[in-house]
Amino acid sequence: MNNLFAVTSGKGGVGKSTVASSLAGAAEMLGKKTLLIDLDEGLRCLDMMLSMSESIVLDLSDAFNGHDINHAIYPVPSHPLLYLLPAPAFYGRIDEGAFGEFIRESVSHFDIVIVDFPAGIDLRLYKQLPDTTRFLTVCNPDPVSVRDASVVSDRLSEIGKTDNRLILNRFCMDYIKSGVYKGIDDIIDLSRIRLAGVVPTDNQILLAQAKGKLIKRGKAAKSFTRIMKRLLGEDIPLPKPKKI
Repeated sequence: MNNLFAVTSGKGGVGKSTVASSLAGAAEMLGKKTLLIDLDEGLRCLDMMLSMSESIVLDLSDAFNGHDINHAIYPVPSHPLLYLLPAPAFYGRIDEGAFGEFIRESVSHFDIVIVDFPAGIDLRLYKQLPDTTRFLTVCNPDPVSVRDASVVSDRLSEIGKTDNRLILNRFCMDYIKSGVYKGIDDIIDLSRIRLAGVVPTDNQILLAQAKGKLIKRGKAAKSFTRIMKRLLGEDIPLPKPKKI
């Protein structure tokens, strides 16, 4: 079973970090010791989303410059099996080779490792990931975001990373009712990526983030749990669009 997941997106603002943290929370609630890694140098956000910004002293780059890596891995409050490795506060601090070595080592110490990559198609760090990595490309239902997801998928294929799944975030039925798409299958066909799951628009996510918490209830929370179970090998059917 793959236990290393790389969360990607073409454009920023699609909720990629929300997806990464929520999937990590879902894995933890399923009893999995989980490491969440923030790779967004200079624009890190997972520490704030998890109410941990004031406790961060060391980060990923410090771990590659003589510090014990364990001192840069922080337990997430109220989540006994969830840990965060924050990104550097400044851009350009991550050594590619050291990152690759750390990733290969980390998968033996955690049940699940989720890496939140920055948006875009700079794939230098992606190349350091093992071939067994499963990529999770996040997009919104708008056509531009779906097209960008297909571009990311193409770029990943070019460097030999072909185990890619689509997470459709912030979905609402208006896209189908208004005729933008006939159904979710249209979005899958346009992205040319196999679907991992669909997350509905849910204001509880925004409220939880404002409080620095992970969502535990509501439609979106249930969606993340279903997605994580699928990624762990369970056969979980996709609900009908109206019930997502």
